Amino acid sequence: MNDNLQNAISQVLLSVIRSTHQVGTWATNQLPELVHQLLVWHLIADFMTIGMTILFGLIYAQLIRVFARKYRAEKEASSSPSYFDITTMSMGFFWAIAILFSFVIMITGIITSLRSIFDAAQIMITPKVWLFEYATSLLRIHH
Repeated sequence: MNDNLQNAISQVLLSVIRSTHQVGTWATNQLPELVHQLLVWHLIADFMTIGMTILFGLIYAQLIRVFARKYRAEKEASSSPSYFDITTMSMGFFWAIAILFSFVIMITGIITSLRSIFDAAQIMITPKVWLFEYATSLLRIHH
C-alpha cells in the first residue's frame, strides 16, 4: 500500500513537472509576439492621442473663429449707444471665459501631445528601454 501511494505521488509530481515545463515552453514561445503586440498597441495609442489632440484643437479653433465672426457682425450691426451695451458686456465675458478655457485646453493638449510624442519616439528608437520602464511602472503600481 505504501509503495502504491509513493508511486502515485511520484506520477503526479512527474505530471506536474512535465506540465510546468510545457507551459513554460509555450509562454517562452509566445513572449516575443506578446512584446510586439504591446509595443504596437502603445505606439498606436500614442498616435491616436496626438491625432485626437490635433483634431480637437482644430475643431475648437473653428468654433472660436465662427463666434468671432458672429461677434464682429453683431458689433457692426449694433445701434445701441457706445457708453453702455449689455450685449458687448456679455460677449466680453464670453471672450474672457473662452480665452481662459482655450489656454487651459492648449496647455493640456501640448503636455499630452508631447508625452505621446516622447513615448512614440522611445518605442520606435529604443523599444527595450521603453519595455523596461513600462515594466517598472507596473511593478510600482502593484507594490
